[in-house]
Amino acid sequence: MLLFSRHARLRMLERNIKEDLVIKTIENPDNLIIENNQYIAAKQFDKSVLLVIYSKTDNIEFVVTVIFSSKMAKYLNR
Repeated sequence: MLLFSRHARLRMLERNIKEDLVIKTIENPDNLIIENNQYIAAKQFDKSVLLVIYSKTDNIEFVVTVIFSSKMAKYLNR
């Protein structure tokens, strides 16, 4: 199950980030960093990278925030 914080929903609305892109990023990231039960998934879309910051417990993934950035090298080469 995938749940979104109010903050994440607001960022998605402000930046026109569709839920299907968030799901694609979580399911098949180009880069994944895990620190203290926080996941940072990064996936390239055209000339930008989508970052999805989320946590996981049991079968629930909770999206904290989403960020679109043009600084691909910064996030994809970690």
